[in-house]
Amino acid sequence: MALTYSGCSHFASSSDALFNRISLEPPYNLENPVAHQFHQSLFVADLHADTLLWERDLLERHERGHLDVPRMIEGNIALQAFTVFTKIPMPFHRWMSSPWRETYYSQHAPDVATILAMAQLGDERKRGSLKERALYYGERFQEWADKSDGQLTFVKSSQDLRDYMTRRKNTPFITAGFLGLEGAHALEGDVNNVQEFYDTGFRMIALVHFFDNAFGGSSTGDFKGGLKNPKGEELIKRLGEKKVILDLAHASHQTIDDVMDLYDSNPSYPLPGIVVSHIGIQETCERGERNLQTRHIKRIAQHGGLIGIGLWNGATCGEDVGKTVDAIEAVKNLLSNVNSITVGSDFDGAVKTHFDASGMPLLTQALQSRGFTDQEIRQIMGENIRDFLLAHLP
Repeated sequence: MALTYSGCSHFASSSDALFNRISLEPPYNLENPVAHQFHQSLFVADLHADTLLWERDLLERHERGHLDVPRMIEGNIALQAFTVFTKIPMPFHRWMSSPWRETYYSQHAPDVATILAMAQLGDERKRGSLKERALYYGERFQEWADKSDGQLTFVKSSQDLRDYMTRRKNTPFITAGFLGLEGAHALEGDVNNVQEFYDTGFRMIALVHFFDNAFGGSSTGDFKGGLKNPKGEELIKRLGEKKVILDLAHASHQTIDDVMDLYDSNPSYPLPGIVVSHIGIQETCERGERNLQTRHIKRIAQHGGLIGIGLWNGATCGEDVGKTVDAIEAVKNLLSNVNSITVGSDFDGAVKTHFDASGMPLLTQALQSRGFTDQEIRQIMGENIRDFLLAHLP
């Protein structure tokens, strides 16, 4: 039986409202209604949302936060990556250094995510092992999909995605999601735990989150080191064997370089598809090691990877959607195409996004205004993710 406590529940709800802010109040007004009509014809997909971590019913519309199924459908989001983080260490140096991007998160610091899980109460597993907590959220997503009466599809395979796409042609007001793990520390140091995450439905795993772990260095970690061989390579090998996508978001620049060196070496074992699920780029937003440098963009694209450009200030150095388009345009100019570009909103990631899920047509309009072709917009807004998943899911 789930435990309840009004004070803790109020804290969890208040935290949601405090951290998951948006820049504009819905409903959003498009300057060009033709843009909205075009947007409705798109297969819209997004590589990163932390919505599962908050104490909300995913199937009901809410006034706080960024994303739920009704707002996904309103924004014509056909496919959403639902990512799970399990640990956010208190950044000891955040208040003692300038600028803040030079701070680090120690894995030994007090854990904010555990405090949030305790406030939400409910299943005891949310407060214990990081692995059990992540699996709990994955199981909860399955329960929502089961209760949705077909409105929400849980995608676990390329065939699941094909079947859903076929159904959506005749039933457009439905949506789908797949599961990602934000930080391999939830494997608790054992690559064999990949199997349990796979069985629960996780199809994307990030090497790191805010701190260094047994597999690699974080962009905000103590040392910002690289891929920790042989353990990091062993994890990548396991992901490749299971066809679980490798996410390089939050990885240090050295970790990204080491991973790309591994891909360049063409090892005998299968390698997983690569994404950077939610990120900005150094060319348009200097942010220490958190955003990608030019060499990373080129190397990731060379190996068929996707780069999910964010919809929040920290990724784009601005609170309007034009800043996101600046980054998208810069990547396009660098690569001479949009084949590796997509969106990684970071909805409900305790950041201030440009808009919530219902405001996605604003990005379509902004891309049109900047001169992107219809085909380029279709790719950026979701077809790149769709095609990548069809190729890399089991």
